[in-house]
Amino acid sequence: MAARELVQQLPQNVRRWVYVIFALVGVALGATVNGFGTAEIAQPLWLEIAGSTYLYLGGAFGLTAALNVGAKKAAEVPVAPVSEPDATPVPDDYQPQHRAKE
Repeated sequence: MAARELVQQLPQNVRRWVYVIFALVGVALGATVNGFGTAEIAQPLWLEIAGSTYLYLGGAFGLTAALNVGAKKAAEVPVAPVSEPDATPVPDDYQPQHRAKE
């Protein structure tokens, strides 16, 4: 069974929470690594292992998420209309309200 089929068997709400929890774990690990670095303290072994494992799993999570995003044809993607530039002339006596920094 392919990874995409395995993931699609999970309800969308469950997948969303798995991704949210994974992201929060990443923030917590990153903050912890940053804290040790700022304090100029050597990272404990468990933090190095957790960080390496997180990075490894991150690739799998990203690939799985990318496989579950359907590509849209160009005709299906909404495009905002382009507005024309304002051609209103600037009055001769116009004075800007700010000054350029010198």
